Amino acid sequence: MSHTVHKGDRVMVIGKLTQRTFEVEGQKRRSIEIQVQHVGPDLQFATAEITKPSSGDSLAPVEQTA
Repeated sequence: MSHTVHKGDRVMVIGKLTQRTFEVEGQKRRSIEIQVQHVGPDLQFATAEITKPSSGDSLAPVEQTA
């Protein structure tokens, strides 16, 4: 994805919004996260060239590291 969009570019994201609550030193905190399924450039502010992967390219999702 880094060769398609750059820092500051607007993107569209499709995924699941999750919220979790936890405590740190007696204070309640909240974390809101997106589990991304699809991402791409926002075509209202950019143009895109569509290229399909060749038969040897992997379409497996990239695992997130913590």
